[in-house]
Amino acid sequence: MINKLIWEYEFAKTIRIVIKNYSLLNVFRYLPLVIFMLFLRGLYNLFQFKFMPIIGFALAFAWNIFYIKDTLEQRKIVQSRRKFADSVWMDFVPEKGNVFSIVWDSIWYARQKVKEVFLVKQ
Repeated sequence: MINKLIWEYEFAKTIRIVIKNYSLLNVFRYLPLVIFMLFLRGLYNLFQFKFMPIIGFALAFAWNIFYIKDTLEQRKIVQSRRKFADSVWMDFVPEKGNVFSIVWDSIWYARQKVKEVFLVKQ
């Protein structure tokens, strides 16, 4: 079984994935959103006294800063080998046109289902 802190730490390294793989325009467009979503997720869990997500985010954020030079070198390699622009695969994402809409839609749907199950009508 994987350690919860290790999982959160690795999950929060999504920042590196965005920097390496997205076009420069989409890095500027989505990286702040990724960082915000990961931080918000950590903060939400913190208020529920679950500390691993915010600790994992903080460690991964520090890791990303420490290894930014390597990330940019990897980005140069990945971007030089690209066959398709972001717009090609973004067309396959739901109508809102970004990967984060999938996450938001799934969270919203899950919350609605939970409300239906647990909401007691008076």
